[in-house]
Amino acid sequence: MRGSIRLILIGTLLLNILFLYLVIELNSLQKTTNDIKTKIETICNTTTDSVYVDTIKTDTISDEDLIEAIMEVESNGNPNAYNEGSGATGCMQIMPIMVNEVNRICKLTKTDLYFYPKDRWDCDKSKEMFLIWKNYHHKTSSPEKISRHWWGGPKYGEEDCSEFYWNRVKLNLEV
Repeated sequence: MRGSIRLILIGTLLLNILFLYLVIELNSLQKTTNDIKTKIETICNTTTDSVYVDTIKTDTISDEDLIEAIMEVESNGNPNAYNEGSGATGCMQIMPIMVNEVNRICKLTKTDLYFYPKDRWDCDKSKEMFLIWKNYHHKTSSPEKISRHWWGGPKYGEEDCSEFYWNRVKLNLEV
């Protein structure tokens, strides 16, 4: 009988330790999410980059030119780039949620493609994900809107704070 009680107590203790560990991990994830959100909001509540860029004729920008410019801004074209703070990875700095979104688009459009988080490390697959996202959400959008939304998503892509990103992309388009 004593052995059974001891096993129950040990089991309860282990469950409590596991629960505590999960709470700590969840808090850590919440803190990381809040940190990213705070950084974006801080950027959006400050003035945009003071880099002045002359306007360029955006109707002649090809998808490939836009992708190359974005890759230069995001990672200098480095397929091994990793942002520890956001989890963005690869030459296009794709976040895990973007992989989910691209897979959702593929399912909705009945495209026989599926991407894995590890595909973010592959520049060709990253470009493919970008084009799927762009052609679904921004088929007729300007390169400026596409770039701003690539950086800021649907919420921050429309904010003034995304202008600095577009200015950086434009600089790479003009080179």
